[in-house]
Amino acid sequence: MKIKKIMFLILLTSIFMVMAACSGNSDASNSNNAIITTGGTGGTLYPVGASITKVVNGGQDTIKLTNQASGGSVENVSLLHNGDAEFAIIGGDEAINAYEGTDHYEDDPQNINGVFVAYDQPLAIVVRADSNISSVQDIKGKKVVVGQPGSGNEVKTKRMLEILDIKYKDIDPQFIGYSEAVDALKDNHVDVILFWAGSPNASIMDLATTEDINLISLSKEEQELISDTHSYYGEYTIPAGTYEGVDKDIETLSVNAQIVTNSEVDEDIVYTFTKTIFENIEEFNTSHDAIKDFSLETATNNPIPLHPGAEKYYKEVDAIE
Repeated sequence: MKIKKIMFLILLTSIFMVMAACSGNSDASNSNNAIITTGGTGGTLYPVGASITKVVNGGQDTIKLTNQASGGSVENVSLLHNGDAEFAIIGGDEAINAYEGTDHYEDDPQNINGVFVAYDQPLAIVVRADSNISSVQDIKGKKVVVGQPGSGNEVKTKRMLEILDIKYKDIDPQFIGYSEAVDALKDNHVDVILFWAGSPNASIMDLATTEDINLISLSKEEQELISDTHSYYGEYTIPAGTYEGVDKDIETLSVNAQIVTNSEVDEDIVYTFTKTIFENIEEFNTSHDAIKDFSLETATNNPIPLHPGAEKYYKEVDAIE
């Protein structure tokens, strides 16, 4: 009888050990789940994030990537710094300020590193075709969409306007996102939208199919004043015909959009993520117009130090020394 009890206890112990092992294996299989946090669904960050997610998940079986919508660059930095996401798409201005602990991160550098530069985010100043706004200075006294509160769009817009001596008190700022902004312009509830987004932007394209619109250029002097103040603003031309009814080149500014990661993310995960994108670059290039010119050469122009995992891949393919 005692032998039976002992055998029973041994069997029970074995079962619990197997269950514990299975549980451990399950946790291990989920350890490489990763989130890339992007932006609102009406902008460019989110669909580019969807493209990245599709390429990464389809090109390897080590990482399971999930694309997560967010309020944009500022929220993305916070999510990365706090360990609530592994990757994010943010503007180059936000990356520099966050890494260095400057601007609204004063003396509080964030825990981020670069992975690659993805595309340009030119400023589109959008008005209805019958608007009396023909320059950025004409927005004074108008209802101006600047972006969601604290978003990368809003931060860039406010900083740019202040350099041009246009304060929020000089306009009626509207703190709304891309989709709401388009509807508001259609319904004459706002006068102008300021979008920093990959070109062409889906929301502006949709607007142009139902409404006659115009885009406003910045003067050469305005471009130089802003870019001389902050080096991450670069001159940019939105070609004629990019949006229906806009048949002239639009001279503006751009800030690049880049993929960044929490600096504590495992080197192998970032290496695999980076390698998979470049091993499937043709699929990535054709997935969205904003990234059609993405290449190994443009990708490595990071304004902040690379994560060791990304650096390892670039050295392997002789993209950097």
